[in-house]
Amino acid sequence: MAEIDFSKYKIPRIRHHSNRSFYFSADKHTKKVSTYPPVDKSINWSKIFANAKPPDCIDIGCGLGKFMLRYACNYPDLNILGLEVRNVAVNWINGIIKSEMLGNAGALWYSSANLFPFIEDESVSRVFCLFPDPWVKRRHNKRRVINKSTINDIHRILLPKGKLYLMTDVDELSGYHIEQLESQGGFTFQLVSEDNWDLKFRSNQEEFCLSKGISIKRMICTKQV
Repeated sequence: MAEIDFSKYKIPRIRHHSNRSFYFSADKHTKKVSTYPPVDKSINWSKIFANAKPPDCIDIGCGLGKFMLRYACNYPDLNILGLEVRNVAVNWINGIIKSEMLGNAGALWYSSANLFPFIEDESVSRVFCLFPDPWVKRRHNKRRVINKSTINDIHRILLPKGKLYLMTDVDELSGYHIEQLESQGGFTFQLVSEDNWDLKFRSNQEEFCLSKGISIKRMICTKQV
């Protein structure tokens, strides 16, 4: 398995939460927020991927990118796009991509609350959402990444039988995801053990949870044909 020596790259100081306005779509703001991530309607993929083709896989909330970078290293024929609301993390990831000359990976400063209008229908094989912020206070639930709108758009961009991978260490959030999926109705899904989780590479947060013995909920969702 190919691996990046992450010790070569100093991890930047990064806030766990960004501006709360970033977790709402741009059209919900009564006034323009100057620091809000760009709302891209289309993307020139030649500026992101060496083969100038659109992404095969998307990592929503890619954080510091350890999972997506490992994925890119080991699947050089697949383009993976990371979406992250914190620009510091995006710049750090793209610095590693440039240094490691990974032509099939790119990170985009973007809020998924604006959905994915730059992705064509039925063009993506896998979508990853690993350890999204749980926003456990009820009044903050509306900031969660996975909701009816995002599930609908993920369903739109996935190929038939394409997969959505969800992972969290918060039981309540896992239950919320199940509620949203059942309401949307376009996926079959199952909670699986680590042995049946078919992703070989771990994210930063997964490594942390495993090191501390924290229980993880893993869910694989398949788009119905």
